[in-house]
Amino acid sequence: MTDPVSDFLGQLSYDQLCQVEKRIESIAKQKKPSPAVATGYKMPVSPGYNSTEQLAESLGLDISGLLKEAKAWSR
Repeated sequence: MTDPVSDFLGQLSYDQLCQVEKRIESIAKQKKPSPAVATGYKMPVSPGYNSTEQLAESLGLDISGLLKEAKAWSR
């Protein structure tokens, strides 16, 4: 299986390849890098009564509804 992009570029002259390079660079400059996804999380400073809620919040999770259901079932 061949790469159609490489095949196409292989047919171009040196001058045409330089023009393509300039176009690609200008397009790349116009594009904004995507925002980085938070890869880490903050551990609660001290474990306490609501350390589960603190950990979930630091991970960007909303578990308040789930915790209410769990508390209701435990009664």
